[in-house]
Amino acid sequence: MPIHTPGRRAGSGAVLRSAKKAMSGKHGKSLFASLNLTSMVDFMTVVVIFLLMQFSASGEILFMQKDIRLPDAASGGELERVPVVAISADSITMEGAIVTSLSQLPEGEVIPELQSKLDQARNSWTATNPGKPFDHKIIVQADQDVAFKYIRRVMVTCTVGQYNNLMFATRRVGPAAPAAAAE
Repeated sequence: MPIHTPGRRAGSGAVLRSAKKAMSGKHGKSLFASLNLTSMVDFMTVVVIFLLMQFSASGEILFMQKDIRLPDAASGGELERVPVVAISADSITMEGAIVTSLSQLPEGEVIPELQSKLDQARNSWTATNPGKPFDHKIIVQADQDVAFKYIRRVMVTCTVGQYNNLMFATRRVGPAAPAAAAE
């Protein structure tokens, strides 16, 4: 089937042509504007990089378990990215991985499974940061209903594992703030 030129179209009349010219402002300009997509893509790339840097630099990226309700605190500081030990109503976790359950804790002050995880974390930190002094920082997240005897055992295990700069994650009471660390 051969291709034929189309017939008359709507908008090709003299009245509509003059209306188009009147709407365009100047008689020689087109009604269609083109966008420079390169500059828009560059702008969006800069915005995405900025947002990624902002959210990765703040303390909001923290392993939070759903079953832990943090205690309230009136003041606190900004969290930084250090190892996190969480104590829930039924288990102890480090960096999101379950270390042991509270019902199966061995006798004694030190929790051996947690101490081995802390030693691994310290050794990997010193291997990835040669020449820098170890900062001995750790964040403890404890549910507000957990008995203090479990928190004390975790604290003793952390100090034996050379993590003696303990910070406790809390919920800040007052203006909206996601988490705070009390040293």
